[in-house]
Amino acid sequence: MRRLETVVRVRGVLPTLCVLLAVATPILLAGGAVRAACSETHQQEAELAYGTASEFLTAGRWMAAIPSLESAQSICPEHLKTLEALAKAYREAGTATKARADSLKTAGAVGIAAEVDARVPVFFEKSKAAYARLIALRGNEAEAEDLVGQGLTLVRMKDFPGARASFLKARALAPDDCQILFNLGMMHYSVQDFRGAVAVMEEGLQNCPDLADKIYPRLADAAKKAAEKESKIGNTADAAQFNAKYQEYAKESGGGTTFSLAVQKMKTGLYEEAIVLWRQIVAENPGKQAARLNLAKCLRARGEHEQAVVAYQQFVQADPGNERAIAELIEELTLLKRCAEAQTVAQEGVRQLTPRGQQHLGWIYYYWGDALECGGDFAAAREKFRLAGDSGDPEVLKVASRKIERQDQLIEREKKQKEQAAGG
Repeated sequence: MRRLETVVRVRGVLPTLCVLLAVATPILLAGGAVRAACSETHQQEAELAYGTASEFLTAGRWMAAIPSLESAQSICPEHLKTLEALAKAYREAGTATKARADSLKTAGAVGIAAEVDARVPVFFEKSKAAYARLIALRGNEAEAEDLVGQGLTLVRMKDFPGARASFLKARALAPDDCQILFNLGMMHYSVQDFRGAVAVMEEGLQNCPDLADKIYPRLADAAKKAAEKESKIGNTADAAQFNAKYQEYAKESGGGTTFSLAVQKMKTGLYEEAIVLWRQIVAENPGKQAARLNLAKCLRARGEHEQAVVAYQQFVQADPGNERAIAELIEELTLLKRCAEAQTVAQEGVRQLTPRGQQHLGWIYYYWGDALECGGDFAAAREKFRLAGDSGDPEVLKVASRKIERQDQLIEREKKQKEQAAGG
């Protein structure tokens, strides 16, 4: 997945306006989506119009790009690349227009500021409509980034419940994506679901140490709000737990702590020094799962596979639903040629995560395939790589496809060896 925005990022340029008009024959797609049927000629013309806008898009010149994008859409409404770019362009134009209006207000030009400000909702509504159409056209093939874009637009419109719904759907497609986790946590907070905010931000802290500086202050605030909310409704025990979390995370949010230092070491590739710090944190606080997972990742990066396995096992025992950690544990066991053990972990991981949906199983199936190849069962490995590709993750599909080809070669080689042995 390409790099995503967070709700705290603001970019954009001045807008332009145009209405999308087109006439086409609708056809029904898989998943119930309806797509207008454009002729090949119209597809080509739309591609040319998009090409005119692409340079402006690359430069972030949304105002200059929008007319060509609108032209491409009027030629062929099903040109998805154009619709995706246009949806974002409208949002960025609205964001920039809002910034300009605020600047004019600060400068005392209240009248002009009001005129400019009145244009802001128009752009966000256009962006919202474009994302809705994009997602409808893609149907079951809608991507996480489509839903993130929709969520970001709804944030600009202050529709936080709607934005949360979009980020929840995006997370289902890309469960480990750090920016999605962060934004979803923020949306839980915005609708006063402080329990949900704490849970998702804690998951983000485990999976995304690079975002620790950004997550900790918000996590501390969410834990504090959760404690206050639980206390008001008489949940004394829960309030005490959230208050303890608040005390812990508030210390970390100031920076300069052992955790922050370990994160910095990890970011700069100083894994040996980071390992010392992570071990210190785990020894002092065995329940700090984020530290334990980061310890496992650093040991893995250093090639200390035996110790990495121990750290992953301890983490997974406490958090059996962390799919990426399970996948990495399988990989580590396979690297150590503990193939049967790796297969057992994979089987249990699939059992645990199947209720969440196929999209959560891609990397587990992938490394299960490696474990089966390690054990010499190439046909079974091929099937697991196929299942990995069926998860819908394009990154997994790309690497799994190569592994399927490899299994075909290994199966053929094994067949020839048996024939030669029989003939000899």
